Amino acid sequence: MLADKYRLGIDFNSLCQLPHKMHVYKTDANHRVLDMNPLQMQVSEKQSGIKDRNAIIGCVLHDLLSHQPQHLERILNENEQVLRTQQPLYSTSTILVPGESFIDLRNTKLPCYDAATQSFAVIGFSYYEREISLVLIEEFKLTPREIDCLDCLLMNKTAKETGLMLGISHRTVEDYLANAKHKLNCQNKAELVSKIKSLALIKRYF
Repeated sequence: MLADKYRLGIDFNSLCQLPHKMHVYKTDANHRVLDMNPLQMQVSEKQSGIKDRNAIIGCVLHDLLSHQPQHLERILNENEQVLRTQQPLYSTSTILVPGESFIDLRNTKLPCYDAATQSFAVIGFSYYEREISLVLIEEFKLTPREIDCLDCLLMNKTAKETGLMLGISHRTVEDYLANAKHKLNCQNKAELVSKIKSLALIKRYF
């Protein structure tokens, strides 16, 4: 009965076709990769150095993420929790795309029944929430708090609203934005927003 329940309602292929920047993968109880969508495949190729899709499918996660032990441990623990409890798991994380950007992700993991292997598995999918160009950090030398305040500015938040979101005073928000204007050589907030958007220094997907 449990197998029938999880055989229905979770369609890996449908998740892969959603029109968002979304990583989708499926692993079995032994942490072996059963499938993944093209975006997740690109990331896995960069992380592991393996360029052959057929070589990645069937790999255990240890082989793909051996150089990122903390990231690997978190994923394994989450997958084991989902398999043990047969309940969804939600989390957030940040990944580094070397030489490009930091990406904030919202993650969901679901228990499922894989008909091909006739065993329980985990479907994981992560969608992009925010992407921060490394140029902001490496070239313009912005701090994480300055970036957070810029992000809120892009969402049309006032200094007071930003302060409430970040747990700081509105005056501190204005100080961070003033620092950002100086570092990005902008005269006002409108110019600051325009520069961030034109150079794609911060991209918000949700």
